[in-house]
Amino acid sequence: MGQSLIRLLAQKNTHQYSNFKDFDPSHRHAIVQPLAIIDFSDPGDLEKVLLNDYQIPLVSGTTNLDNRHIDLANKYSEAAPVMLASNFSYGVQTLSSSILNFIAENPGITDCDITEVHHTKKKDSPSGTAKSISSEILELNPKIRINYISLRNHDVFGLHRISFFSSEKNVTFQHQAFSRDIFAKGAIAAALWLKDQPNGLHSFNKFFRNNL
Repeated sequence: MGQSLIRLLAQKNTHQYSNFKDFDPSHRHAIVQPLAIIDFSDPGDLEKVLLNDYQIPLVSGTTNLDNRHIDLANKYSEAAPVMLASNFSYGVQTLSSSILNFIAENPGITDCDITEVHHTKKKDSPSGTAKSISSEILELNPKIRINYISLRNHDVFGLHRISFFSSEKNVTFQHQAFSRDIFAKGAIAAALWLKDQPNGLHSFNKFFRNNL
C-alpha cells in the first residue's frame, strides 16, 4: 500500500510524502509540518502511532483492531481528527449502500453468505471489510444469519461477494479490486478532507456522502 501512496502523491505533485516514524512530535509547531498521517500497517504499529503525541490528523486502514485500539483512537482524537476505516474504496461504499437499500426493501431475507478473497499475506480473517458489511446488515436486520467464507489466493487485492437468500430468491452483490490504487486514492482524499475537520472520530462513509 505504501508504494501506491507514494506513487499517487508523486503524480499529484501537490503534496510530499515522508515516513511518519521520522517525525519528532516536539517539532509539531514548526512552520512546515505534516498535514496528516496515513496508516496501513498492523494493530501493533498503529498502537505506536496512537500512543505518540503527534497531534496530527490520522487516517488508518489497519484492520483487526480490538477495544484497546478504539480506546486509544478516542484518546488521540481529543487532540486531532481521526478516521478509522476497513476499506477506502469508493466502490465498496457504493456496494454497502446498495446492500442496505436491498435489505430494507426485502424483509424476507433469512441468510447471507459473505465471501472474501485476498492475497496470501493478509493476516486477518474474515477481512475488516467483511466484518463491517456484516455489522451494517445486522444493524438493519438482526435476524439475518450470516456465514463467512474466507479464501486466500496468490496476489488477489480484494474480492467481496455478498449473497442473500430467501424462500423466493438468491441475490448477489460483488466488488473486486484489481489494484491497491483504489484504496490509496480514497485514503489520500480522506486525509486531505480530514485535516480541515474538528477533533474527534470521523467515518469514511461520512466523507463519501459529503464529498462524492
